[in-house]
Amino acid sequence: MDRRSFARGLPALARLGLPLVTVAYHDPEVGYPAVVADNRQGVQEAVRHLIAHGHRRIAFIGWLEYPCDRGTVRGLSRRAGRERTACSPELVIDVEDNNLPGGRTGARRLLEGAALPCTAVVAGTDLTAVGVMEVLQVAGLRVPDDVAVVGFNDLTVAGLTEPPLTTLRTRFDEFGRRAANLLLDEISGIAVPRIAHRVPVALIRRRSCGCDTADNLEPPPSAEALAECGTAPWPLTSCAWRCSQCLRSGPRYPERSGPASRR
Repeated sequence: MDRRSFARGLPALARLGLPLVTVAYHDPEVGYPAVVADNRQGVQEAVRHLIAHGHRRIAFIGWLEYPCDRGTVRGLSRRAGRERTACSPELVIDVEDNNLPGGRTGARRLLEGAALPCTAVVAGTDLTAVGVMEVLQVAGLRVPDDVAVVGFNDLTVAGLTEPPLTTLRTRFDEFGRRAANLLLDEISGIAVPRIAHRVPVALIRRRSCGCDTADNLEPPPSAEALAECGTAPWPLTSCAWRCSQCLRSGPRYPERSGPASRR
């Protein structure tokens, strides 16, 4: 079942009165407990970090039909306003999904004008960010010298792109633990707050934001993780892995003339 069908069926499911906890999705109008990433906290940390790198015009590319991405945009706008940094409506780009195609579409829209309107992009997911990076690099832009990119989730593919992707790490194991405990409480008759229970995320700094790789030194992905990436149920990830290998083989596009950075 896709996310849209799942969202449409939730009200009917909630009306059955059965114990119900959702993970990574929350509709406050329906009224049930959910476990979600603290997107607002995470994106504010990412924006703070990008500002420290000198960025003042930061775009967001994501699927705004997804409530978590709407929360991310609110967090980005709040932090940008606090820091007097531009996050105008034209820098918030709504796309059809949070996968590679959505990222590609969003990046192409950024490139439609005579000049790039931003110096950094926060993407709704890692796969969206990979699609963004792919289109920017095809256009001759350098990540992070011309445009910094930050993803969300810290999937295996985030460490395999070129440059490796700075991202906000989501603790999926913690999602499962909290959701199971909430569901057991509901089954036992314990009153559970019918709100979004938020799990903190952590900024993982890699080279796509301009950081040195030693800032978040981690061991390389295990053979099992690499095998999982290549045979994952979403074929777009293996596509992203192949793209990263092509990019590692050497420069494919002519060097841009002019200054190395637009900051």
